[in-house]
Amino acid sequence: MFRNRIRRVYRTILPWIWARRNYKFFLTGSLFELDRKTQAVFHATNILKRYIKPIQVRPPFGKRCLVVAPHSDDEAIGCGGSVLSHLSKNGDARIIIVQDGSGAEAAIGLSRKELIEIREQESIECAKRLGIEAPRFLRYARVGVDNVSRLAADLEGIIMEYQPDAVFGPFILDHNYEHENVSLALALALERTGLDVEVYSYEVWGLCIPNVAVFIDEFIDAKCELIACFKSQTRCNDYAHAFKGLAMYNSLQFGAIDTKYVERFLALPGNEYVDFVKKVAG
Repeated sequence: MFRNRIRRVYRTILPWIWARRNYKFFLTGSLFELDRKTQAVFHATNILKRYIKPIQVRPPFGKRCLVVAPHSDDEAIGCGGSVLSHLSKNGDARIIIVQDGSGAEAAIGLSRKELIEIREQESIECAKRLGIEAPRFLRYARVGVDNVSRLAADLEGIIMEYQPDAVFGPFILDHNYEHENVSLALALALERTGLDVEVYSYEVWGLCIPNVAVFIDEFIDAKCELIACFKSQTRCNDYAHAFKGLAMYNSLQFGAIDTKYVERFLALPGNEYVDFVKKVAG
């Protein structure tokens, strides 16, 4: 019993020290020297686990957190468990959906308008399950480099209005073009606001560079229920199963003893997030 306690202390304290040391060294001394394609390949190997050990953080994330989701379902997949935990601690949360949900209508035999309505209703149902107000839909048909500045202006207005303490958004090296552009727009928006916020970059289509982790054992079933709201997206893809598996896999960095399910993030103060995203996207 005593030996197990010593091991738990060792796994908690020592990685915390090395995580911070290696995290700072790696970001300032290694990643920025790689070109964009090499960054993506290097990141996909998950070799970062050798350099960075995430430390546990406990919600709430201040009083108010804002979730920026490129598409309907990213809010549940990327950080659903952490938002549930934040709300359980009397925090407040709002969700922004950027893209309008269109793009696959022809493949499933719907009109563009019908698919948009379906996907928006799914995000509204997800928000109801969370117990928060309906998301704000920005209804971008697509998010490309040509409208990043316009999206940044929209996000800037929302951030100034809501005054969040924390913002959740997609990781800049996520393997999705629109996720990357939303991340860049968020960085530009935060740069303009100058607000003191903490930014949590979440995982969807690729692994992030994790420096913090949230244990979500208590909320994993509820997170899967949130993902199940998006029936248009889960007909051919069992996202609940896949991302429950990812949360389970993430627990290995903590010995899979103290926790069974983990959401991981790259957490940075707003000004550091802006600098990081601009250098990676540059």
